Amino acid sequence: MPETLFCTVVAKNYLAYARALAASLQQHHPEAGFVVFLCDRPDGLALDSEPFPVWTIEQLDNIAKRPGFCFKYEITELNTGIKPFFFAKLFERFQPKRLIYLDPDILLFSPLDEVMALLESHAAVLTPHLTAPVWDGKRLGEPDILLSGVYNLGFLGLAASETADTFLAWWQERLYDHCRIDHANGFFVDQRWVDLAPGLFGNFAILRDPRYNIAYWNLHERGSRLSLLGETVCLDSAPVRFFHYSGFNAEKLEAISRHQTRFTLKELPNLRPIYELYKARVLANGHDDVRKLPYSYGRFANGVTIPLRVRRLYRDHPDWQMRFPDPFGEDFFAFLTEPQRLRQHEGPPRLWWELHQSRPDLQAAFPDPFGADRVAYLKWVRENAALLDEGYDAALLPTLPAEETQKPRPAPAPLPPPTPLPSPGVLLATTPPPERVPVGLRKALGAPLKRALQSNPELLNQLYFWARGARRRPAKPAALTALPPAPVVPSLVNPRLPFGMNIAGYLAGEFGIGEASRALIHAVHAAHVPTALNNIIVANKRYEDKTFTEF
Repeated sequence: MPETLFCTVVAKNYLAYARALAASLQQHHPEAGFVVFLCDRPDGLALDSEPFPVWTIEQLDNIAKRPGFCFKYEITELNTGIKPFFFAKLFERFQPKRLIYLDPDILLFSPLDEVMALLESHAAVLTPHLTAPVWDGKRLGEPDILLSGVYNLGFLGLAASETADTFLAWWQERLYDHCRIDHANGFFVDQRWVDLAPGLFGNFAILRDPRYNIAYWNLHERGSRLSLLGETVCLDSAPVRFFHYSGFNAEKLEAISRHQTRFTLKELPNLRPIYELYKARVLANGHDDVRKLPYSYGRFANGVTIPLRVRRLYRDHPDWQMRFPDPFGEDFFAFLTEPQRLRQHEGPPRLWWELHQSRPDLQAAFPDPFGADRVAYLKWVRENAALLDEGYDAALLPTLPAEETQKPRPAPAPLPPPTPLPSPGVLLATTPPPERVPVGLRKALGAPLKRALQSNPELLNQLYFWARGARRRPAKPAALTALPPAPVVPSLVNPRLPFGMNIAGYLAGEFGIGEASRALIHAVHAAHVPTALNNIIVANKRYEDKTFTEF
């Protein structure tokens, strides 16, 4: 058996990447072995014809309830969550001295000599995303790295050792239930957990050599120093160890990566040959033949697509996991779609009852889903399911009672006339006028009203609660309304006004709501929506923030 074993993890649609990686490994580490884990069902693929051995989920007997494990995670979570189980079985089966994981979208351009040397005296080797600061408001920056993890787990070197075994056992425990993409709660697949590893286990080497793991996240420090000499990527004229083409799209080379907004190939033209080389390699390895192969764990056994919400529900209900060890089957599908009952009353199907229970706004809008509000709630689900996450197959949508489906659709109610803006100090209980195409606040309202808004905080409060339809400041926030969005009425659109959004607020304020307004502007700009910014100033506050100055 070879002393060094390389490995990677792919779904079927990434097999061309694994083949290109295998060829570069054969060129620079012919003495090493290479094993690929197919995180997918073969579905008739001739795996024996691949230029490497392929493992599947059946060979990982160290994962309890394997069908449930594959069901509760979406494709990125599963491909990363499988790693510590795969690594442990490779150590057990082949007993290599060194095990090195590489993401499939990597090419080697020279031997990994520094990694081999470090694994002689360390249990593990990691590479950080960043080795130089970056703070320019573009992706990925330091705040993004704080969310996704200090180290890039597209590479990991492990030495056969007690420390590596202890680390893998701990990592398996954490990833079995918590390999999530959930930034709000501090989780990002396998990567965030490994931030803890150097402190918990010690003897981890942090490799900062700029020739390793070059990718979109460190192009601000290395991009201008790269070149292609023959078929070798070089940094300052010296061969790099490996280049990580993360977020690569063969049809959209100009973007460099779908995960970043900092550079294009137009701004770093020296990278174009490097990306064209990779495109040629993956196309030569059958990318067009495999890239559209369906993900087998993405559907129930009956062919219905599994929505992300269903995976989350299964993950968060241990009783469901015990009752349905293979949730891909018909029994779990029937369980999700059967109507709930309260005494003698039929309610929504279980999937949509769970949604109702998780949403206070739906509970407020449809307080009696087993009675008077049942049909209205089921209609809302059918009309809005596509907006909830990635959409739902028709087989998962609730059916309406027969008498409801036969009723003719009522004609839409006429729109109410626009309500005039109240005079300062007057509070009206009315619905705000329909949304209009945005136009700059200064142009639409004029300088006098803008000065009034800046100098009269009470007027601002009154306008706020008037827009909410309230007569006075409520004792607590009103319940959210979960009604379908109003139809777009073409007659309200003035084609002479430019597309964009007005944003008025304490945009330079050095306090919480000012920071919230700036976060909103960043979000709107990230969606490429033009804005007209209108800064409001009231007394007794600091307004020295310079993030945005074009008011």
